[in-house]
Formats: sequence, C-alpha cells, structure tokens
Amino acid sequence: MSQTQVFAYTDDDSKTSHEVLDKLSQKACELDFTDDKARLLSALIEREEQGTTALVSGVCMPHARCGAVETPAILISHLTHPVLWKDKDEVELAICLLMPDGDEGMRYLKNLSKIASFLSDADRRCALVEEKDPNVLKQIISSVISEG
Repeated sequence: MSQTQVFAYTDDDSKTSHEVLDKLSQKACELDFTDDKARLLSALIEREEQGTTALVSGVCMPHARCGAVETPAILISHLTHPVLWKDKDEVELAICLLMPDGDEGMRYLKNLSKIASFLSDADRRCALVEEKDPNVLKQIISSVISEG
C-alpha cells in the first residue's frame, strides 16, 4: 500500500460540522484519494455519530476507513472561523484521516495515536491551531506520522 499522503488547506469557510465533513470529502475527491464522495462522506458521518471526534482546544480528528478511499491520506483543514462541533466544542482545525479497507489498519491506528499524542501537548496544539500556512501544517503532520 502506498505511503500516506498529507494535504493542507486554509480557506475552509464552513459554518457547520456537516459542511466541514462535506468539504473534506470533496477535497479528497479532487485530490484522487477517492472517487466516491458520497460514500466517503457517509463513512465520516457514521463515524462521527459513534462519538464526537472533537478533541480539545479547537481541534477535531474526523476519520474513516472505508472502501471508497483509494489512497491513505490526511487532510488538514484550517477553518476561517470556529465551527460548533456536535453542539459543544468550537473547532478551528480539522485533521481528517482516511484509510482504505484492507490489511493496513495498524497504520491507520498508529497515525491516529501519533497525532492525538502530539495534540495532547497544549503548546504544540495551540501552535498548530494558530498556524495559517498550509505548507507548515503539512510539514508538521507529515513529521508527526513519520516518527518512530
């Protein structure tokens, strides 16, 4: 399976969590990480319904492992303004992990764990939320998932 691709963008003007997930799905389609936007969006929504992916202090980590994903990917969306996530947490940064179905489930879980661990440090998390350069966001998350 191919290496996890990381892509970041900072012009997401979404107003709801559903709109954030929809735009992440659309971006995944545009970048050829999937050819089935509807199926990917459905998988992201289904995962969100199991429990919020909002973490702390402005970050959420929606994720899906599904057959609609063709290439392992992480999409980072810096929102232009905070969005209320599941009616309780304001989110400014969405880090979305996408993994195809198959034998690479451990990579998916390792990447989730590495990013969550990185975000548990308040200073690093705040710096990431404040970062507006998509290239820097991509570089930071690429570095986090390549560690160890």
